[in-house]
Amino acid sequence: MMMGLEELKKLIPLLDAEKGFFSGSTSDPSDSHMCCVNALYGVGILSTPYAVKEGGWVGLLLFLFGVLSFYTGILLRYCLDSQPGLETYPDIGQAAFGTTGRLIISIILYVELYACCVEYIIWESDNLSSLFPNAHLNLGGLILNSHYLFAIMIALAVLPTVWLRDMSVLSYISAGGVVASILAVGCLFWVGLVDNVGFQIETTKALNLSSFPVAIGLYGYCYSGHAVFPNIYTSMAKRSQYPMVLLTRKKKREILFNWSLKQIFRGVLKLFKAKTNRHEVVYEVNENICDALNSTISEISEMANSVVVGKESVFPKNAGFLVDQTDIVVKLQVFKLPVYVQLMNNEFISKPWDFFSDPYVEINSYVTGANADGVVTDYPATAARYRSLFQGVEREGWSIQFWKDRVKSIAVEEPHSKLPPKSVWPGKSQECDGC
Repeated sequence: MMMGLEELKKLIPLLDAEKGFFSGSTSDPSDSHMCCVNALYGVGILSTPYAVKEGGWVGLLLFLFGVLSFYTGILLRYCLDSQPGLETYPDIGQAAFGTTGRLIISIILYVELYACCVEYIIWESDNLSSLFPNAHLNLGGLILNSHYLFAIMIALAVLPTVWLRDMSVLSYISAGGVVASILAVGCLFWVGLVDNVGFQIETTKALNLSSFPVAIGLYGYCYSGHAVFPNIYTSMAKRSQYPMVLLTRKKKREILFNWSLKQIFRGVLKLFKAKTNRHEVVYEVNENICDALNSTISEISEMANSVVVGKESVFPKNAGFLVDQTDIVVKLQVFKLPVYVQLMNNEFISKPWDFFSDPYVEINSYVTGANADGVVTDYPATAARYRSLFQGVEREGWSIQFWKDRVKSIAVEEPHSKLPPKSVWPGKSQECDGC
């Protein structure tokens, strides 16, 4: 199960001229569905009947290619999230086998993609030549017949699409391809059922070994769009919904979270972080999270200076009892992101109802025990009691500001040495609350 996050709060006020930068968007799930369907459905659907004719009815078992494509698509997502900065097949090859792996995979991948493009151009040229057989062009004595003319025109028409930096623009073209494929299938059924052509079941063999390799090639070509899966995944605004695009789900225990990052928005924040030293950009996570994808944390580290998480993201509770300690603080700090825990509001809570009702114990548990960089509090007495060592943050309405020159940092005056052992904490459930 993937848990979403509320829209990112812009903690730094923007000028009117800057607000226009935050209106961009990337591929949403419907766009990605269109890209995937167009890549895997597309022209291949027209070759499937011919594959059955050539290889026989047994060739339908080769639809297992679809199952393999589905499964490897899921594995691909894990590979891309295993390390920061992995976005393409060559990146995965280098992470696994070094520079040699990157070179070999790049050659294989680009040769395949080049061959697919050439095949599409030939296919389009043949079809248009059949519709307009008399088309030709004379250029200074150089005569281009319909095949050459349409091949050149198609290549020139497709060329501008390789300059795009955002795949979401192509989703509209993909939608047109999906509609065209559905219409083509509808026409085939119409010809077979209405025009009395019928289905030649009795003349199709169960297995034709002589042309079975042709069927294998045709079925394999139907799923050649697998090469663009990394691009579809990295262009998605909500990468947590990529499994939904591949018709899969996550195990309940593996609770993750995802920030929906807009491409233009991310670029502006990265520039803002690089150019300014007067403000710090803080991400506030309003979900109780147990884990985070490395790729997500990497993106956040590029544009934010620190992250604020809830107390239950560090020490989950079940039925009011603390049950575990997550590694979310460590994972965020690995990417050099200071982590602040909120919200410390223990001043008016009776001790029987709050395990950490003693401010000393609670602050020490999060700052010293969980190694958080600071805490957030609404109560002045809590802040006043712990000003000496650790930097803290103050919550003011919907914004978060660092205490620097105006107020001393929050700290533990008499830190306890260690957290109490997990075995003495009430409850031993292994799942986070709501997981």
